[in-house]
Amino acid sequence: MKDNLKTNISKAFAAPAPQKKQEFLQKMRPAKIHTFDILRTQASYVRAVSWILPMMMLPVVFIGAHQNWENVIHLTEAITPFLAAIGIMETWRSYTYRMTELEQATRFSLRTVVYARMLLTGCAGFAMILLSSAILANHFRISFLLMTARIVIPYLLTMSLGLQIERTTFGRNNPFCSVAIAVIIAALVIWAEAASIPFEAALSGEFVIALAVGLLAFTTWEAIKTIQYTETYA
Repeated sequence: MKDNLKTNISKAFAAPAPQKKQEFLQKMRPAKIHTFDILRTQASYVRAVSWILPMMMLPVVFIGAHQNWENVIHLTEAITPFLAAIGIMETWRSYTYRMTELEQATRFSLRTVVYARMLLTGCAGFAMILLSSAILANHFRISFLLMTARIVIPYLLTMSLGLQIERTTFGRNNPFCSVAIAVIIAALVIWAEAASIPFEAALSGEFVIALAVGLLAFTTWEAIKTIQYTETYA
């Protein structure tokens, strides 16, 4: 009886023949993961509010430009820090809801998840900034490059400072730090407008563009550091 049982078990769970072993292993290999698949999957996990709020900036800019609001440019500059704050909060949502350990054991690594969310929200924010710059530059007859630089500087300041703070223990335990930074930078923009401080008039267009490029490089470096050490913070 025991011998028959052993024979039946060995037949049911027989190892693959040596000549078929390589073919068997190839069939067992997991399917290759493409970048598009990662982005598509993570896009569905990004909250709807993180897509809707950035898009709400366009109607404000469009109406303000065509209604000839005098402060529409400064208003746009004050809105962009909140686009950065939304992106940072979405990127660090895994830490906020204590999901890092689970995401490290899933199909995509935690580092890949953070990279994908950062890329998606960053592209969405930049798309809104570029479209807003095109509307304002065309309406006020200002260089598109200069207008983009002016609008993107508050965004990049918020993003770079937010990434630095969110990497600290305090930042990870207080997910609204990036919102606080956005409020401070937006308040500074509004204060400068209310106090009639002519920052733009005092600075040349070339300096503003160079400052924007420098901040872009610095923010990119901060994003790379965040991605590289993501799993260290888990």
